[in-house]
Amino acid sequence: MNGETFNILSLDGGGTWALIEAIALRELFGSDTPGHQILQHFRLVVANSGGSIVAAGLWANMTPRQLIEEFQSDSIRRHVFRKRPFYRQLTRVANFGPKYRARSKLKALKAVLELRAPGLADSNMGDLKRRFGTASSDTDLVIVGFDYDTNRAKFFRTNAGSLAGTQKDKPQLTTTLAEAVHASTNAPVNYFDDPAEIKYAGQLLRMWDGAIAGYNNPILAGITEALANRIPRDIIQVLSLGTGSRMLPRADGREAEHPWLIASPYKRTLVPVIGDVRKLAMSIVENPPDVATYMAFHMLGETLPTPEVSLQDKRRQETRIVRLNPMMQPTVNPVTKKFDTPGADTRFEDALSDEAFDQLLRLDMDAVRASEVDIIFRFADLWIKDQVYNQPILAGASSLECELGHRWFSHGRDHARKIALAPEAEVGKPSSPDDQISPERGQAEKAETL
Repeated sequence: MNGETFNILSLDGGGTWALIEAIALRELFGSDTPGHQILQHFRLVVANSGGSIVAAGLWANMTPRQLIEEFQSDSIRRHVFRKRPFYRQLTRVANFGPKYRARSKLKALKAVLELRAPGLADSNMGDLKRRFGTASSDTDLVIVGFDYDTNRAKFFRTNAGSLAGTQKDKPQLTTTLAEAVHASTNAPVNYFDDPAEIKYAGQLLRMWDGAIAGYNNPILAGITEALANRIPRDIIQVLSLGTGSRMLPRADGREAEHPWLIASPYKRTLVPVIGDVRKLAMSIVENPPDVATYMAFHMLGETLPTPEVSLQDKRRQETRIVRLNPMMQPTVNPVTKKFDTPGADTRFEDALSDEAFDQLLRLDMDAVRASEVDIIFRFADLWIKDQVYNQPILAGASSLECELGHRWFSHGRDHARKIALAPEAEVGKPSSPDDQISPERGQAEKAETL
């Protein structure tokens, strides 16, 4: 790792959709690169929910290929998302209420980690390995949770000397890795039935998902951790990996080929309180990450491009934050001038059908069936091929155009390599320059200007 930088890896929450983060790591570091070798590139890893599973996998020295296999395993998914007994499911009204057993999740998480790295699951956070390979500095881990009883964010750290913590006796270090992941992955209300119970300094704490504290995208927690420990902000760099985000245009007069490509007004249920609580719970867990990344951009002292800078240059701003996250977002069909399914105007060979994209938009974070995981995998594959948009740091409110950041995965990947957030491309596998644009991507870029 470049000694002049403090690299942070930030991993969003998102349940099964964290498969996308494993795919991104594969593209950046290689399919069979051991997790410990990946960790050598970073001084800090901060993770929430599904991202904490990916982080734990890296500490277990799993390769991206192995991480992908874990998320694709039907057996593992069904053990993590173990359904409540049928008679307890009867309490669900209007698709509202918990579906899974929290206590079963901890057993499943421990079993997966134990298989890959015996003893790691029950290791205290403070005892985890922090120096990897030839790295000259430690790599620390921060996992985010939410204390159910005190209504406060809680951070589980490997660094006993972190100045970001408030506890002098550092009781968080007695929590095991599996318990920290269990706490961070416990999405409430419409997912798991009880708070996650973990041991903490001799006490039993009840925890919810860190998204409830506003950290589904934990980038701000990571930067705060670094700044609190007196790391100069001008050497901090962040690779921020997401798990897919929806961004639909509002119904403001623009037409779409399909009604589900427009963000229609929310229709309240027959029992408004139930419907609104369900919507609130899902919104908190989703926690649109574009706001957090934009705030982080300013937190690091970055400057916005001036109005005179072209839109194309804004999309490749030389920032110290690389945000990689695929967007479930329609494109403008250059022929009909309407919002349409990505790739509908070119019909490239492996494009998602209209029906598949509709299904993707409706998928929840707890994708359990193999067919659901497959469509997430196909969506991520299109993203890697620059056939669906990457999430910008800042997007136009109505146009949805990228105004800051990287419009395509290849742009973000190349910039991550340039600033040593990821290794250089292998010989014979050059980065994608501007003049090597696929026909599909070229059509999409033209459509954006219409």
